[in-house]
Amino acid sequence: MTPVRDTRGAVIAGWHELPVTKRIERPTRELLADAISGAVRHAGLTAADIDGLAVGGFTLAPDHAVDLAARNGLRVNWLAPQEPGGPGAVNALLQAAAAVLSGQATAVVCAAADTTDTATLAEVNANFSTGFAETLAPIGAAAATVVFALLQQEHQAVTGSTREDFGRIAVAQRRNGARNERALFRKPITVADYLASIPIVEPLHLLDCVFPGSGAAAFVVTAEALGSRQAVRVDAGFTEHAGNRPQELDFGWARHAAALYDVAGRGPGDFSVLEFYDDFPLMVAVQLEELGFATRGDLGGFLAAHSLDIGGNLPVNTGGGMLSCGQAGGAGGYLPVVQAARQLSGQAGPTQVPGARAALVTGLGMVDQDGPQSIGAAVLSAGAR
Repeated sequence: MTPVRDTRGAVIAGWHELPVTKRIERPTRELLADAISGAVRHAGLTAADIDGLAVGGFTLAPDHAVDLAARNGLRVNWLAPQEPGGPGAVNALLQAAAAVLSGQATAVVCAAADTTDTATLAEVNANFSTGFAETLAPIGAAAATVVFALLQQEHQAVTGSTREDFGRIAVAQRRNGARNERALFRKPITVADYLASIPIVEPLHLLDCVFPGSGAAAFVVTAEALGSRQAVRVDAGFTEHAGNRPQELDFGWARHAAALYDVAGRGPGDFSVLEFYDDFPLMVAVQLEELGFATRGDLGGFLAAHSLDIGGNLPVNTGGGMLSCGQAGGAGGYLPVVQAARQLSGQAGPTQVPGARAALVTGLGMVDQDGPQSIGAAVLSAGAR
């Protein structure tokens, strides 16, 4: 049975994102409150209009979803705590869409926030899961970077990809990020800069890795009839959890891509922008392959024929992605959804792709020794404006 769901009739009515900061300056709950109030306001609603909440983050304790609803002046009858990290935004989006389409809720705010620095990130990793504790911690490898280094070694060995290929992805995203005033890193880089950056865990170097920081983001989901003129349609999507990899370089998107495109009525050639979860350039490449854009085994040829820049023939991560904007824990997964909403509503400012009408957004996370255990993707399209 396919996990793809038809969500037509649901829209993202408003959104708000706090730029990632390098330091912990305020408690997580305060960042979350700013994101929620900003998204509700942007949707043209008030707290009294919100009757659903989907909320996530790794550093929200000791508060729970109910506490956070109360702190933000919300009285909700639909509540969905979110655990899957990077794909949490796609997961929340699809759950909220189902809720408003079935009448379980009228207006759902989906939000995530985290306050992360080097010390708190180490603590999160140390307590991440029993899988990490049992398999990676004993060999001193309890960090996602180690897992993705092994995955990139696998990708290079199986497909013939090179570090230069991944460097081209990082360089293109930084060019896009240079145009984004919210980006943490805006200085352009070259492939030579990428190759010469500090080694972290071979073959991954510093410019492969997202910078952990503090931030928050939120969006509001309603039925289309209640959405404003800026509303962005949620056409279809799926998430898959605890799928495990049945074979080499099989993360799950390829198993469901055809069904996703069939339900959404679009194919790989129909998207104005791709907003992919990008904890490492490797995973952008993997998603390009599994979602039908690039042929596995020809990453270099694909990148030679396609420009990922805002003005190129396949704009990817138009705001620079997390590689440029930083990763605020679970809030990082909201970046693709919010940036896609900006693009499709014509509100992306200097990063706007002219005439953007359809977007593919993704998420991945909950990493164990085999890689991400949760993935997701959704198709969004422009509404009337």
